[in-house]
Amino acid sequence: MFWLAPSNSLLSFRNLRDFSTGSLEGASLREANLSHADLTDADLHDTKLVNANLREANLSYADLTDADLRGACLIQANMAETNLTEANLAYANLSKASLIEANLSGTDLRRADLSDAILEDIASMERAWLKGVIGLSQTQLEEFKAKGAVIDKDLDSEFVPISEIVDHYFPQDIVTSVPSNSDQGSQPTTETPDTTTLDSQQIQDKETK
Repeated sequence: MFWLAPSNSLLSFRNLRDFSTGSLEGASLREANLSHADLTDADLHDTKLVNANLREANLSYADLTDADLRGACLIQANMAETNLTEANLAYANLSKASLIEANLSGTDLRRADLSDAILEDIASMERAWLKGVIGLSQTQLEEFKAKGAVIDKDLDSEFVPISEIVDHYFPQDIVTSVPSNSDQGSQPTTETPDTTTLDSQQIQDKETK
């Protein structure tokens, strides 16, 4: 296997085409153009692929454990039997991608586009985060939930932000306003007389004096 980048590498590759069985572990490939690239069985563990173009790339059998693919373009990518354990694919476009037998254990797919993606025989969906995912039918969501995936209403998952838990248990429409003084019980109060007005009897008394 050809080794290329150390885990702390900040290298940026563009127009990479054939890197099958190679190692890019920990490399930075942010916004790289990898469309149609052959990354079959490549080691992409912990690789930074934020906003990368992987359209129609071959990622079958690749190891993308802990990889960062936020916002990546994976349209029609071949990801058959790809290991995406704990990978971050939030906002990624996976429309028409093949994910046959892929491992999506712990994969973050928040608001990812899975329209027309091939999702047959997924190896694992345990703790995959599907909040706001695009392109899945209700039937598919229920099926994946049964396999351990986390969808919008699973607020007991460690993945869910604390703000969402607060919104769930303390929705704004049931929050009461601060009670007024009249609602706080009968508390003794001292009334201050109004000295700005005088009745007719007081006025007459003053004129007499």
